Amino acid sequence: MYTLTMNDGPDPGQRTDLEGRGLLLGRDPTCDLVINDVEVSRRHARLIAQSGGYAIEDLGSTNGTFIDGERIDGVVSLKSGASIRFGDRVSFVYEEVPADEAGTMSVPVKQEKPSTTPHYMPVPRYPTPPPPPVYMPEPAPPEMLQPAPAAAQEPALAPVRRRPRRKGIRLPLFTQRWMMIGAVLLILGACAAIFFFWYVDANYLWCDVFGGLISACR
Repeated sequence: MYTLTMNDGPDPGQRTDLEGRGLLLGRDPTCDLVINDVEVSRRHARLIAQSGGYAIEDLGSTNGTFIDGERIDGVVSLKSGASIRFGDRVSFVYEEVPADEAGTMSVPVKQEKPSTTPHYMPVPRYPTPPPPPVYMPEPAPPEMLQPAPAAAQEPALAPVRRRPRRKGIRLPLFTQRWMMIGAVLLILGACAAIFFFWYVDANYLWCDVFGGLISACR
């Protein structure tokens, strides 16, 4: 039986029994042995079970994996009593001990959950009835696919002719031109009458002009 005991790190004295299987070490919660230290990478290293012991492999960690003070690169076999260090603050001792000397402080390796998938396929009690057949309509013969004759067009109705309205007799006197001429003549006549009465009054000619109509002039 082999054990891995933490000398320096977050849990000094913690011992893990290695029972013939690989072990993933790192800071990630999914690892088999979780090490909560900033010097440890999320997936730092892995222990590989071999005949007669274990080997360790660095998984590209940032601060490196050291065996007896020397940094490793790749897979290295471990000897009993070897010192394993991750970074500068976490270290373990790898030892081979009899199985009856395993302490009560050993940390169990995370076990895989047994599969709940049944090893057989359940057989239904009653057979499933087959689906009903699908009937596809037969294609129509070519003579039925000819386009139907166009409906006879109704003859267009002839437009109704309307008789033009007779215009009334329009005298040339009420045209716009003659009306303007009449307005001008009316204005000139009014001006001439005003000037005439002003001239008669200014020269005291009332009796001379309107003598027969004014009683004072008789």
